[in-house]
Amino acid sequence: VLEKRPDYTPAKKIAAFSAYDMWYYQEANDLFISYIAQNPLDAASLFALWQTKIELKDWIGASDVLNRWVLAWYTPKIDIERKIIHVDAQLKNYDHMLTVFGYILKDKSATSNDYTTALLIAIIQDSKLAMERWSEDAYTKYQNNPDIIAYYVATRYLLDKKQEGDTLLSQVSVENNSSIIMEYAKLLRAMS
Repeated sequence: VLEKRPDYTPAKKIAAFSAYDMWYYQEANDLFISYIAQNPLDAASLFALWQTKIELKDWIGASDVLNRWVLAWYTPKIDIERKIIHVDAQLKNYDHMLTVFGYILKDKSATSNDYTTALLIAIIQDSKLAMERWSEDAYTKYQNNPDIIAYYVATRYLLDKKQEGDTLLSQVSVENNSSIIMEYAKLLRAMS
């Protein structure tokens, strides 16, 4: 059909999904791009194009698709934002990750894993404002989570709140929290 009618969009979409299902990622990529040019708000095709870009290890292209996907009003937003984080990590685009985590952590369905990953990036980027706000929010929501406690203690030292860090560290049961982040917090205490 496409040989006789190259602009026939229903056939283009079927051919793109078929190529993807048969692992012909480059062909699928080309067909999806052509199809989406005519149907920019087709969320299923944008998702498939994103997966194709991931298979081709085209991280910049995957990032572009995710941004278009957000513009196509994909919901729930937090799912797509997590995918953006994944692609940003591949691109080592840590500044953008901080921005996206700002949106993720405002969502009611944000998890403790979202917070710990966000705090790790905030520490790597030495973003004091993000460390302050996110560690306090996380500690308020997940006071019994050992990883959250460890990040909270570590950020106290990184934010020059040594006394608060010392107090919290003395209250933490080492048996219940032997994570690498807690070891990092102890190292920060020793360095301070």
